[in-house]
Amino acid sequence: QRPVQIPRITEGTSIGTAIYAAVGAGIYKSASEAAGRLIKIDRTYEPDKGKGEIYQAAYARWREIYRRCFDMVEDGLLPSMWQAGGTMSRAQKENPWKL
Repeated sequence: QRPVQIPRITEGTSIGTAIYAAVGAGIYKSASEAAGRLIKIDRTYEPDKGKGEIYQAAYARWREIYRRCFDMVEDGLLPSMWQAGGTMSRAQKENPWKL
């Protein structure tokens, strides 16, 4: 139920790096100030207020699918596409030598 803003630069890592580099170089006093100056919005999508219930139902389904997929990764049934450094799934803890 909120507008979605699409930035002109969609590569978040690059713009984030530029923001913090500019703060570190003293060009801006804060990340908030740098972001306000560097991030430009390309377009905005407004939600269809009449479809809010449909959006909420789809989001609830997505959250359940995500939870189940996460459980399957934790159980070693699926490989994770990404894993935070220093973390291990149950399957990895049981057999850390298995890739």
